[in-house]
Amino acid sequence: MNDFTGLFSRLLAGPASPEKEFIAGGHTYGDVYSMAAGLLEQFSSPGKEAAPVCICTEDHGIIAAALLASLAGGPVFILPYSLSPRSEEHTSELQSRQSI
Repeated sequence: MNDFTGLFSRLLAGPASPEKEFIAGGHTYGDVYSMAAGLLEQFSSPGKEAAPVCICTEDHGIIAAALLASLAGGPVFILPYSLSPRSEEHTSELQSRQSI
């Protein structure tokens, strides 16, 4: 269990090299952490459990940011397995079950 605590602490402390590319030709580690902070601020309410939030994107930087925000105490983020109508249907079903 201590290994997970240490890992989470290091992850949430921020990137050692914020200017380093997270994705070649895309977001930097600093960008990802900045997006995570924005998601956390946007979707978190003190003293209230947040409803699940669906993140429909193929952008790996945004997905990483959602995961970091969730680890930092943000809401549950639902990440569809694809951006197809069938996937949207499954995601909608999952969200309705989570909200009950």
